[in-house]
Amino acid sequence: CKLPKSSVHPNDQCWVVISRDRDMEFLVARGQELYRLSEDRQITMLEIDITHKYHIVLGMAVSFNTKHIALLTDAGYLWMGSSDLTKKYCEVDTEICSTLSQMVWCGNEAVVLFFGDKRNLLIVGKHGEMMSFTYDGLVHLVEEVDGVRVISSAQHELVQKVPEVVQKIFRINSTEPGSFLLEASKQFQKRSHRADEYISLVKDNLQVAVEQCIRAAGYEFDTEVQKMLIRASQFGKCFVANIDADEYVKMCRELRVLNTIRNRKIGIPLTYTQLHCQGYEVLLDRLVASHHYYLAIEIAKYLKMPDKNGTSRILAHWAKYKVSKHGVNDEILSRQIADKLGYAPSISFSDIANAAVSAGRTTLAIKLLEYESKASEQVQLLLKLEEYRQALIKALESGDTDQSYKVILKSRDKMSNIDFKGMLQEFPVALSLYIKFCREYNSVSLRDILKLPDDHNALGLLSVVESLDKERRLDQNALLWSAINSYKACRNDLCVSLCEDQLKLLVKQKTFDEKYLTSFADLSVHDTCRKLLNLNHLKEAEKFKTEFKIPDKRYWWLRIQSMADNNRWEELDQFAKSKKSPIGYAPFVDVCLEKVNVSPDTGTVKRLIQVFLTRVNDEIKVKYYVKANYLEDAAKIAYEQRDIQSLLYVQSKCPSQSDLSEQINVYISQLGAKKGAPSSIPLFN
Repeated sequence: CKLPKSSVHPNDQCWVVISRDRDMEFLVARGQELYRLSEDRQITMLEIDITHKYHIVLGMAVSFNTKHIALLTDAGYLWMGSSDLTKKYCEVDTEICSTLSQMVWCGNEAVVLFFGDKRNLLIVGKHGEMMSFTYDGLVHLVEEVDGVRVISSAQHELVQKVPEVVQKIFRINSTEPGSFLLEASKQFQKRSHRADEYISLVKDNLQVAVEQCIRAAGYEFDTEVQKMLIRASQFGKCFVANIDADEYVKMCRELRVLNTIRNRKIGIPLTYTQLHCQGYEVLLDRLVASHHYYLAIEIAKYLKMPDKNGTSRILAHWAKYKVSKHGVNDEILSRQIADKLGYAPSISFSDIANAAVSAGRTTLAIKLLEYESKASEQVQLLLKLEEYRQALIKALESGDTDQSYKVILKSRDKMSNIDFKGMLQEFPVALSLYIKFCREYNSVSLRDILKLPDDHNALGLLSVVESLDKERRLDQNALLWSAINSYKACRNDLCVSLCEDQLKLLVKQKTFDEKYLTSFADLSVHDTCRKLLNLNHLKEAEKFKTEFKIPDKRYWWLRIQSMADNNRWEELDQFAKSKKSPIGYAPFVDVCLEKVNVSPDTGTVKRLIQVFLTRVNDEIKVKYYVKANYLEDAAKIAYEQRDIQSLLYVQSKCPSQSDLSEQINVYISQLGAKKGAPSSIPLFN
């Protein structure tokens, strides 16, 4: 979005960003005009309650919490109010009309201005109070959450509002519990009886007094004042029953940490408020960035931080720093890092190895990966380094099939064919996995890879499978010959014989195709013979049966089924009379019963059923009569065979209370009277 055209341009200090929850807006001052720019690109001109006359706004600043704003005009007046410009706090004449170098808020209570040409630092409170300081040279202001840092070429100062709890304790003639407790502690150190008098004044508010002294100690930079306040809180605790000492202990720990990092050798002058705003982890990060690893570890241990966020994280940073520096032997350095870090699960050696790779120390990275507990991380980096053999070893040792496949396929794509095959030959498990992969997804490469272990059986099987592929029908003979040669190489005589029979069958089927002008392709020996019978080429079928050694029983089944399927019933009758059936006559009955209701010659079929039933073996004759629904004949035969169990079977198929059922009861009674007990013959199913 663009501001309205004007000859006046805003300077660098005349715009600020204001964030509220999820919204953000810009305030821009140009001359006497003030504009609000919103995220939806809306521009609004604002009016400010400024009473003095001015021409332009020299600078703007927004408070740390974005709730307050300050504007400085060329007339030397400072206007302070709410960031939405609806409320005015004050309008102060600074009496300085000079070049403004910087203007920032000191926390949320005051504004700090520095005028470079006059070397003047001015502090203005929200209610119009002012303080002025003069410096010898230029300074830079850094806004903080609870104050402003004033940094010059010679010193570093902190300007902040005195915390309220500190004011309560150290204010002249203060009557706060903390102030009395501090005085009681001082008198106690002097062994004066007046300590008891001061304790008596706050005996009802001793817990409040202790808490005030503890909190005030956190805001102090002077270690002697800190000790004085901590002694006072410790003294007061003795007079309070069941007081929780956790805050006292925590403050002592944090003060020790703050005093340590404020040392000139460390140079991180944090305040108590800043420590809590940024957290312990950020403090450790700052120490690590300054390479104070030992101190960071000691602080993490002292504050009892979890290893994941404390010691382990610092050691990982230390290790990355060490590998980035050249000059130490890779073997020695890897051992040093491993000894220092150990096998802690929260430390990732792969991250350290990555840092070594970035530093150009590939050998060191590989050595460090030996200590990585996660195989996936090892494999990933080794592949990145193109150490395919080492990556394959790690993947196979892990037992993770997915990782093994990942390495194998990546190696296949990146390595030469000779090197890839050579690597697979070294690792039989990897070779087996790749063969399995090729069977599923890459049959073109399968034959080539099977030659590596001289697996002739697998090569033969591959040729047989490929010969059954309809798309490769023209190569069937060649593929079968290839299979025969492979099986001969491994002396698999059975498979050689089967392949030769299949070749013979293919030749026969091709002859039948040309001779009978119909396709015999993809048919088995059984189906080929059945098709010849269906075409009524009996002599050819007999010859085929002899050549391929089809058993007589199977051939009779094929003949019977073929004649029934083609309704050649007279031929079936003659065939049954021609010679004794090797499969009995039950199959003749079965095919007739199957076709009796669909055949155009139903009468002939029924006649043949009666003929064939008489020739069925006695053991199953009753069953087949029942199957053909000749129940009376079945009952008579069972009676003649003196078989009570068969009579009961026939009776189970009769309607209850029928004449036949009564007759069967008579038969059973007669046989029972003669034998005295029923015979035990199995029931029919």
